[in-house]
Amino acid sequence: RPVEVSPIQHYFTGGVPIDSEGRTSLPGLYACGEVTAGVDGASRMGGNALTNIVTFGLRAGGAAAEEGASAPGGGPEKIAGPNLALLLTGDDRPGKAREDLKGIVQEGLGPCRSGEGLVRCIDALEEWKSANRAFRADSSMDLLHALEMKGMIATAEGVARAAMLREESRGVHFREDFPSEIEEQRGTISVSLRGGVLTASREE
Repeated sequence: RPVEVSPIQHYFTGGVPIDSEGRTSLPGLYACGEVTAGVDGASRMGGNALTNIVTFGLRAGGAAAEEGASAPGGGPEKIAGPNLALLLTGDDRPGKAREDLKGIVQEGLGPCRSGEGLVRCIDALEEWKSANRAFRADSSMDLLHALEMKGMIATAEGVARAAMLREESRGVHFREDFPSEIEEQRGTISVSLRGGVLTASREE
């Protein structure tokens, strides 16, 4: 009897730039582990993940605790209140929308990429964003999925635009139309969000 097999994402090589204490460019925001960038380069060696989270988790946690001890508290209601109100007005089920988005990413950002596939992926994500979908949250899991959607869409678009700009294959990034490493393409690609627009650029 046939068994359906599909590749899945195991780890993430990109992420948020941090300093040696886990500070990001956003004041008060600290990061560590797989959400950060710059530790592993284009691929990760086995065993490095645990070393990463122990080292930077300890440093970021200590620095964040020290800063947080003197920071004024706002509470989650102050931050999430307006977003929660919006979630109660929509009709789309976030679980279904999440699966739809995963399908777009699976097709365009899988193990073997191409310029043509990346263009289709970016176009599909742009269409998704322009639809301004409003979600409905009937359960705590619906609420979690709805809150995650904005970040998932931005992450997918950022990866797609960075992959489009890197016209070579390096580490775990493989492009069928550029199957070899190209020395001129070596370097870091940064993704930034300004005015609601995501752009990818090479760091000098």
